[in-house]
Order: sequence, then structure tokens, then C-alpha cells
Amino acid sequence: MGKAARFCKKFLGLLEQQANPIRYARKIGVRIGEGCRISGRTNWGSEPWLVTIGNHTALSFDCTFITHDGATWGFRGKPGYENIVRFGRISVGDDCFIGAKATILPGVHIGANSIIAAGAVVASSVPAGEVWGGGARQATDVDPRLCRKMQVMAREIRRRIPKGKRDLPGNDGTCLRRSRSVRCGA
Repeated sequence: MGKAARFCKKFLGLLEQQANPIRYARKIGVRIGEGCRISGRTNWGSEPWLVTIGNHTALSFDCTFITHDGATWGFRGKPGYENIVRFGRISVGDDCFIGAKATILPGVHIGANSIIAAGAVVASSVPAGEVWGGGARQATDVDPRLCRKMQVMAREIRRRIPKGKRDLPGNDGTCLRRSRSVRCGA
């Protein structure tokens, strides 16, 4: 394949990823549940078939899923470590939100009803119903007042959507109904 053909193939792939990111992800091997939303581009890594996304999960822009550990390259040629590589599946449960520019590392499972903050680096599994942010392994406590405030905001947003527009994707009020089922704090 010539340079022009490779360029065209890559360019068409980028267009498809922008036009329908869920269809593109499924085409390259990512398993994605129903009712998901992907905003902007997502970096699925070099082994996208190792990534599973649950139902009704939202990914914000520039999320990165790293399914292999490239750091092994540094000692791969040393005696006793020849040809050593590290790969790991990544799974995200149902009803999750992954914030902008979050990075999920190999072998991580994110439990259902969890939130990963923007810019977070997730290096270990996240239990169901938790909010994680910041660097690797940093959990953020969920304040019940925050959950109530989010529920009030969701109701207000729902009220402001014109009745004729409520049938558009993402405007069906599922975030309001789902937020009531999320376990928030004590």
C-alpha cells in the first residue's frame, strides 16, 4: 500500500471516528453496551479488543485506554526478562462516567455507577459506586449533599428542555432517573 493510500485510510478512519464514535469503536473491536455516549475522540490503544464498556456509560473527550505496559521495553533484553510483555483487559461497568482526558491503565475494572474525574489516572480497580479523581489510586469521598445537588440540577435541566426536543438522544431524562439509583455517600 502506497503512502497516499495509507493517508486516505487513516483520514477516513478519523472521519468515521468523529462522525459515529460508537460504531467506530465497535468496528475496531471494543465491546460497548447499549445507550452509551462518547464525546469527542477516544484513544482506544493498540489492543482495543481488550476494552469493554458497559451499558449507559458516558466517555468525555480525549479519554485514553492503555491495554499494555510499554515500560517493560526498558528491561526486555536483559537476561531472565527476554520477550516479557504485560497486557491487561480494561472493563467499565454500567452507568459510569469517565471524565475528559482520563487515563485508564491495563488490568483495571471500574465498577458500576462509578465516576472517574477529568484528568484522573486510574491504575487499580475502582469499586462500584465510587468517585475517583487525581493521580493513581486516589479515591474521592462522595458527599451526599453533592448527590442531592446533582439531582436538583438534573431536574432543572430536564425542565428546561422543550417538550418536542426531549426525544433526542441524550435528552430522555435517563440521567435523572439513573442518578437516583447511584449510591452516594453515607
